[in-house]
Amino acid sequence: MVLSFHKLLSAELLEEDGLVVMGSGLGLEGIVERFIKAYSSSHSIVLAINIPTVLQEQYRQNLAFQGVQTLPRIINNETTSSDRTQLYLQGGVLFISPWILVLDLLRKRIPTHLVSGILVFNAHRLEEFCTEDFILKLYRQSNKVSSSRSSLARSRAACTCVHISVVSIRSRALDWFHQGLL
Repeated sequence: MVLSFHKLLSAELLEEDGLVVMGSGLGLEGIVERFIKAYSSSHSIVLAINIPTVLQEQYRQNLAFQGVQTLPRIINNETTSSDRTQLYLQGGVLFISPWILVLDLLRKRIPTHLVSGILVFNAHRLEEFCTEDFILKLYRQSNKVSSSRSSLARSRAACTCVHISVVSIRSRALDWFHQGLL
């Protein structure tokens, strides 16, 4: 079920880089799904990291049910380097493991000028100098007009790791949240 505050948050994230901090049970997965849907048919690339396999499949099924033509593609250890290169050139949303992404960034297999953003799921688990921090540093070195979106954070370290300055805190006490539930 999509609530009005989900639409509001999705629109905010599509406009500028940001970190969304939400309480448990407020529908973070729905907001991430709307974000993925917005970029699924794009010719630019959106890299989605740290999304659990179960959620990847759930997103793909939900989007297929909604009639989305170009579903997010999964890049994992079974995807060959030549197949990955082809997937990058096709664009859209790519679910990718951080380790493969590091390898492909270092080997310059990703056309970073085509990457419009990186979605970091569960950013609250990040620490400074983690793999995701390294990914974003590599990415920003080669793409100065980049963006990064983070799904959930509870610490200042997460803000530092994802290299963003805008934090959107959503609490159950906000008026727009209560109105969205009515």
